Amino acid sequence: MNNFINKFKDDMFNNGIEPPNFIIADSQIHRFHVTGDRSSTKNGWYIIFSNPIPCGAYGSWKHGVTFKYFGKHQTAMNNVEKRLCFKQINDAKNKLNAAKSEEYNKTSLLAAKYWYNSKPADIIFPYILRKQIDPFIARQFKNRLVLPIIDHFGKIWSLQYIYESGNKQFLAGGNIKGKFIPLHGNFINCDKVIIAEGFSTTATIAMLYPRAFCISALNASNLLPVAKCIKEFQPNLNIEIFSDDDRHLPENIGLIKATEAANAVGAIVYKPKWPKGSPEYLTDFNDLICWCAEHGVYI
Repeated sequence: MNNFINKFKDDMFNNGIEPPNFIIADSQIHRFHVTGDRSSTKNGWYIIFSNPIPCGAYGSWKHGVTFKYFGKHQTAMNNVEKRLCFKQINDAKNKLNAAKSEEYNKTSLLAAKYWYNSKPADIIFPYILRKQIDPFIARQFKNRLVLPIIDHFGKIWSLQYIYESGNKQFLAGGNIKGKFIPLHGNFINCDKVIIAEGFSTTATIAMLYPRAFCISALNASNLLPVAKCIKEFQPNLNIEIFSDDDRHLPENIGLIKATEAANAVGAIVYKPKWPKGSPEYLTDFNDLICWCAEHGVYI
């Protein structure tokens, strides 16, 4: 079994998931922290069975992936071994998905409670002043903005908090894949939908395009799930994606993910047009507008 566990861990590494230090083979689901995720989360999981042959499964909710692993190649397994191994793994995955769904629903109820108990954001909140944006849908609780993360039906699934310093945090346990923050408007009374990454970037764009339904997809990786959800819900709507421009990175993640999302739904991508002399650490439309305002540059 120790040899199987070592190979199991190697398989996790090969598929981009760093395993926990200790793997327990007890036919129970174990959750662990995924490298790069928020410190309080346990969005990785695994389970190992010992009979009829060692087998198991693992995955990451952060990356949206699931993998199976067998101690014997499937071509060398008899029909009884195959059926039992697959049944054990599938039963475990169903149990895990049910538990995750319950967690999402509990967080949704908590998010709605926190949202409706907060007050409209102060227009002189330091982050809003610094970013030169309107608060739009933002509410406030003490020293942080409170933003609702919804689906296309308007159900609140989670919250994003933005502190005076600009630090951001999600409500733990929330379902954010394919969900978004609506700035103003709705799917019905709009001429197009504009998707951007962060709240301040989307707010900047919403101020320029008041007739559009502007939504924040929260991050680059969520652009594709959000765009696909909108296209399925309202296939005739025009979609535009205002990309971040991570030109300072070896890979321009913002532009890559925006292009990927646009290609999937037939959308148009816009990226910032940087004036001469603007520094490379500027990456989004809010950076562009704020820098130009500070330096008296007209665009």
